[in-house]
Amino acid sequence: MLNPNDRSLYTAALTPPPGMVFDEAIATTFSLDPATLLTIPVHLALLGRGSRHEQTGDAITLLEALRRVMERVTVYAQRGRLQAPDRPHVLYALLEASVVEVMAPRGGSFHPKLWLLRFKDPTGESSPLLRLLVLSRNLTADRSWDLSLHLEGSPRGRYWAENRELGELLASLPGLAKDPMVSPGRRDQASRLADEVRRTPWEPPPGFERIRFHVLGLRRRPWSPPESNRMAVISPFCTDEALAKLCQNSKNPAILISRPDTLAELKGETRAKFQQCLHLDEAAETEDGEDQEADRGADTLGLHAKAYIFQRAWETHLFVGSANATTKAILTARNIEVLAELVGRRGKVGGIEKLLGPEGLGELLQEFQEADSHPVDELRQARRALAAATLRLHCTPAEEFDLWHLVLRSLNTMNIKRPKVFRCRST
Repeated sequence: MLNPNDRSLYTAALTPPPGMVFDEAIATTFSLDPATLLTIPVHLALLGRGSRHEQTGDAITLLEALRRVMERVTVYAQRGRLQAPDRPHVLYALLEASVVEVMAPRGGSFHPKLWLLRFKDPTGESSPLLRLLVLSRNLTADRSWDLSLHLEGSPRGRYWAENRELGELLASLPGLAKDPMVSPGRRDQASRLADEVRRTPWEPPPGFERIRFHVLGLRRRPWSPPESNRMAVISPFCTDEALAKLCQNSKNPAILISRPDTLAELKGETRAKFQQCLHLDEAAETEDGEDQEADRGADTLGLHAKAYIFQRAWETHLFVGSANATTKAILTARNIEVLAELVGRRGKVGGIEKLLGPEGLGELLQEFQEADSHPVDELRQARRALAAATLRLHCTPAEEFDLWHLVLRSLNTMNIKRPKVFRCRST
């Protein structure tokens, strides 16, 4: 459970099982890098095309394969979080119709990270297979420490109550779009796959017995974590209020694992609620201990995984997904988040001790020391301030012909920067 040596690759997770071919897919993400997204249809289009020469020799055939794959892939991403590519590429045009920008209905962030893939038997002899990836990783080129849950199953006749909230999320995706002109085909895809998800019994990971999905943010109801004897929290971003709520439901809040700057921002009384406050060793935050590249922000490295472990009697409840231990995620439910709950006997799957043992994260963690804490990343602070500001651009004609004064004002602070004068064409 949570073994850092069990690595998975995006391309491996998206590869069809033997004897089956890719049919269609839905993905959700907070931030989206077009260059990273482009690798997905390229990988799917090249499957089964033989040697490297056969894969790339016929450019027209390859381009048509890419187009057909992207017609069956829909990616829902937070509006305003599409990253600008470093350089233009003609293939980016293939992605335009597949990416749908969405917004959370209550003013928070659209934050789930999912892949739902449907594979089919080309002969028609076998039932279709659904593969569900519940991730903490955005669809970007980040190199942070993340978690992924890989589930498979085939739709059957009846609905499974454990999948109800996940099915509701998938069905609601087109309705969250800022642009109401989502194509009928993609609306039908969301409805069809949502129905199949609700009828799919998933095969649990080894040792676990039950799986249940929790979707936050579609309703005003906050997350209600189970009462527990012991609890461990893994979250790169935390707030005092959210952690206090989690601690209320546990007799023994044992461990909090987060980023050093997040731990430094928490109140001392909040950290004192936990027996241990830990963070990744500095060498583990980068690949093999190498220095962070200058053009990468702090959010692209370090801890980005989210997990909650609750020990209840002889059972372990493991929650993995997208929700940080923050106010918007788990208290006010303003963000849209997804958590998968795995339940198993502690004798089979282990508990908090196994998390910190040799098979878990133990060798990568160190105790938090406030005196040695890192300062909060300035770039992240600036992004938060800009996102919170209500900016308005005021345009007034200048005395000179064809010139305008442009003044950027923040309604929060009413600070007025020095006007800039730009020459523009009169209309």
